[in-house]
Amino acid sequence: MTNSKKEGTRVDFLLAFFQNNKFTSVIIVLCLALIGLGKVTESGDQLLRSLGWNKPYDVNQVTERGRFSWELIETAWNRLFWMRNYTERIRRKAPAADTELSWQKLMLASEKWNTEVMNYYIGLDTFYPDSHKRDTLENHIQPSINSTMKLIVELRYSLKSDSVDLKNKIKEIQDSIEVVNNRLYHLVDQSLPKKKLLK
Repeated sequence: MTNSKKEGTRVDFLLAFFQNNKFTSVIIVLCLALIGLGKVTESGDQLLRSLGWNKPYDVNQVTERGRFSWELIETAWNRLFWMRNYTERIRRKAPAADTELSWQKLMLASEKWNTEVMNYYIGLDTFYPDSHKRDTLENHIQPSINSTMKLIVELRYSLKSDSVDLKNKIKEIQDSIEVVNNRLYHLVDQSLPKKKLLK
């Protein structure tokens, strides 16, 4: 009997509390309404997904895109670095061992880029659809890299270190590297106007 009386007293106390504290009651009712709305929304979202009308946001897609972009940028700028480095060592008439080391690094960077370039085309299509990034890489950057490398190979095998044309050839290569550099900036920065890319 005593327990029943205590329980009744507690219930009465709670009822009295909510009657006297209308603000608290309103908050509780709103919370219950929001929970109910959330459940209805979640059920509707699941229904739309099952019908194929609503695609869930894929966090892994973002992670993969970030990793892909990082690798492309790292590989591209590594190659540019060694293109510049080798050319500068020739220009400064560095010791043969230093120049040879730079050449070997350039060959490794070139091999890495050429091995992955098709994956970069596909990746740009996959992760940046309708952005024209693949077109930028395939039809502007890659041809510029190829033409610059052709000039570097001529520098290595065709010109003597005391050649009159050496200075002009190095200037031509460095200008060509700068074109590649600007086009790579355009690739990673969509805010750069396209007309600057195609100068």
